[in-house]
Amino acid sequence: MALPFLAPLAPLIPVFKVLALGSLKFVGLGIGAAVAPVLTANFLVGMSAGTPLKYAKFRHEQGLLSPEDLEVIKQANQLVQDSLNDSSQHLDRAQARGFLKEIMIGTATGMKETVVSIPAKMAAFTQRIIEFSKRTLGSKK
Repeated sequence: MALPFLAPLAPLIPVFKVLALGSLKFVGLGIGAAVAPVLTANFLVGMSAGTPLKYAKFRHEQGLLSPEDLEVIKQANQLVQDSLNDSSQHLDRAQARGFLKEIMIGTATGMKETVVSIPAKMAAFTQRIIEFSKRTLGSKK
């Protein structure tokens, strides 16, 4: 059973989601930076290193990325993978903390920009629903 007094809060659900998920990431990075910055930085880079390559392959399959551009991205991905495997290229604690600080700043900035843009997106979405309803209900008369 839906609680009618919560209906005015429905447009804020995306805001709550962004803040909750962003806060979890922010806190996780902060704890990682304090406790084990090198491990956290390597884990973060290792987990995300393949994503640009997967996206580039997808774009290439769709015909939106040239073979030359795909090769450049493959080489860049290989450099990142090699740096993770070569212990002489690992970050020290101070470098890892600096890297994680940059990620945290990017997370906070992204959260702010997303939350600020939600009202405009919700207004546009509401307008599309109203227009769709008018077309649908208007055609049944």
